[in-house]
Amino acid sequence: MANRIILNETSYFGWNSRENLVPEIRKRKFKRILVVTDKTLMACGITKKVLNCLDEGGISYRIFDNVKPNPTITNCHEGIMALEEAKADAIVAVGGGSVIDTAKCLSIVNQNPEYYDINSLEGAVETENKGLPLIALPTTAGTAAEVTINYVITDEKNVVKRVCVDPHDIPILSIIDTELMAGMPRMTAAATGLDALTHAMEGYITKAAWEMTDMFHLKSMELTYKNLAKSYAGECQAHIRYKFIEYGARMQGYKEMAKLIDGIVYNEFNHARMFYTFIQEASKNTIENIDIESGYPFKEKWDLLENLRLASEDEENEETKIYPQYMETAREEGFEEIAKLYEDIIQVESCHKKLLKELYTQMKDGTMYRKSHKVKWKCADCGYEAEGKEAWEICPLCKAKQGSVMLHISSGE
Repeated sequence: MANRIILNETSYFGWNSRENLVPEIRKRKFKRILVVTDKTLMACGITKKVLNCLDEGGISYRIFDNVKPNPTITNCHEGIMALEEAKADAIVAVGGGSVIDTAKCLSIVNQNPEYYDINSLEGAVETENKGLPLIALPTTAGTAAEVTINYVITDEKNVVKRVCVDPHDIPILSIIDTELMAGMPRMTAAATGLDALTHAMEGYITKAAWEMTDMFHLKSMELTYKNLAKSYAGECQAHIRYKFIEYGARMQGYKEMAKLIDGIVYNEFNHARMFYTFIQEASKNTIENIDIESGYPFKEKWDLLENLRLASEDEENEETKIYPQYMETAREEGFEEIAKLYEDIIQVESCHKKLLKELYTQMKDGTMYRKSHKVKWKCADCGYEAEGKEAWEICPLCKAKQGSVMLHISSGE
């Protein structure tokens, strides 16, 4: 028996991947677009992010935003009329399953008008003509409408849902831009996220599963789990690395700098604790070891200045590359709570980067205890204060060394 897989001609995945929309439209020489969406997505600004791309690219379009949840035949007839009036040669669907299902129906009926009644499309109907070119940009996880040949339309007269299966309805281009999903309400994110995970599990256990589908379904369930383990290991080693840097600062007399770095140490410990908690919840304590491959920096020298520079670079790497990638994977797999954890930790890592970079700059430029204008200096040990361009080397009140002077950090730390 042969196994069949029908895929999009092209798919893009990742944050802000909608930037590929206009180049793809131009490459395919589409002139007029009908944007299919709903009023909620228009009101909350999600569709606007896609419209901005079309505007900046000079693409002509009209909007049909009257899609209803669980779209009806009447709803689709409204869209078919809007498509004809727009004289569009392609459709761009921005939304969840209801929007993309509606767009599929419009696409098929436009090129196969004998199915205008829509009821006759129910079941595995292979229409004669391919649908009007459809580009799908999903705003939720779970339905997979952007990559399947199925769509569901409600027959409101007979109060029944018509499940339509047609290879001619699959979008030619699918753009899974996780930024469009980031603004989902938490309950919607949780529901559609669980939907995505359930699809992966169902696809694995179905009788129709085979080696190729198993590969995708197992990997989908595995990726976020291993990313959590990598993140846990990374935060643990960062906790110890910053302990080394804090120790070096303290030994060299930079008492207040050491306190600031110790704050990062405590943050990294708690990041590791949070990742560990999710791992435990996911495994239900049934997994003793998780095998992961990852690289960790061993480039620190016993040089405080160089350590500060390297640490700021590592924090920037977590902020801009590693954790955004893990966040996207979690969101694509339907783990919205984990994605939100990464999103929040990214903000903290950004603060760490700014603090470490400023400590490095002040130490390198000699501006830690010397400013170009008068500032208020304060001893952290006894509270003594005085104004001047330079801090004292020995506190006039308690005789503490200069390292006890509180630092001026413009990054807000």
